[in-house]
Amino acid sequence: MVNKKIWILVIIVVIIMVQGEKKMGSGGMYDINDDGRVSCSDFFTMGYCIGKSISGVCIEADLNNDGAINILDFIIIRNQQTTTCTDDFHDVDNNGFVDMDDLDFVSSCFSTEPVGACSKTDLNEDGSVNILDLISMQRYLKDKYDINNDGNADCIDFMFIREPCFGMGPDGICYKADLSGDNSVSTLDLIIFSRSYSCASYDYFIGLKGNYLEGHHSFTNFVSWSNSNWF
Repeated sequence: MVNKKIWILVIIVVIIMVQGEKKMGSGGMYDINDDGRVSCSDFFTMGYCIGKSISGVCIEADLNNDGAINILDFIIIRNQQTTTCTDDFHDVDNNGFVDMDDLDFVSSCFSTEPVGACSKTDLNEDGSVNILDLISMQRYLKDKYDINNDGNADCIDFMFIREPCFGMGPDGICYKADLSGDNSVSTLDLIIFSRSYSCASYDYFIGLKGNYLEGHHSFTNFVSWSNSNWF
């Protein structure tokens, strides 16, 4: 009788382990979007998945295996590796947007103490502004603007916002397209994207010229720089 109970317990443990393996992304338990690594993108995905079914982009989001995606799962991933995955934290120049200007701002504060205007640029909070902070900002920007989750932030993501996501809510494949956070994918999101990635022919297509792009990085320059600098 005792042996039978032991075998039952062993079987239960094995089932739980197998279920856990099925729900683990290729980058580990907290790789919610299954892109092979744990990053802020997983935090964004979890925020979208709360209250939704365990399927599609949310198939890996029930971290505590209670049959629902809720605030408990959000707390788990936030406590593990995403305590600084917010726009407010990365808006180091305090202009209301997280874009390439923030990366420039971190660079301008390089090798200084995080005081005064540079007080928010010590992203890893180690007491100095260094290469680790630049890497942190780079990764955050790449995750945030990789709208279609193909591993790159580029003009294809701009067009992904334009079509098929334009006019929709941040749902399904468009869950990252609402850059403004107003629950609607609109021209405002295209403008925000264009502040960091200027795709000239596409900008012309929707009339985003002049003040919105003036003074910001061209896409060509960004690709040339990012191809050798993404970590």
